Amino acid sequence: MSEQQFPYNVQMRAWRDDAFGHSIGLYIRIHNGAAGTPPTAVTGIKVEAADPLHSTPCAMRLHEAEAQVLMNSLWECGIRPTKEVTSTGQLGATEKHLADMRAIAFAKVNVERPT
Repeated sequence: MSEQQFPYNVQMRAWRDDAFGHSIGLYIRIHNGAAGTPPTAVTGIKVEAADPLHSTPCAMRLHEAEAQVLMNSLWECGIRPTKEVTSTGQLGATEKHLADMRAIAFAKVNVERPT
């Protein structure tokens, strides 16, 4: 599948919508880059029956920078990756480093390390 380049700037933001904080609204604006042209708001997504014999078409394509803005706004809403998902082993490396630092600290003060 060839990637089609669009001359648009997609801005996506996520905000908690309800008073109880159980849902997150996704707000999408598209700018075509032409001076003096107002942005377009995306107000819905078309849903249609899928052909089981063909692959599902892409609903929306984002540039990496646009996807990063969306991830950041989801993070600000309190959405985090599941623990099993790590960023190139960073969580495991951090946990190992903390275990090493605890071992050094307990040895330095000559205290038995709790189990």
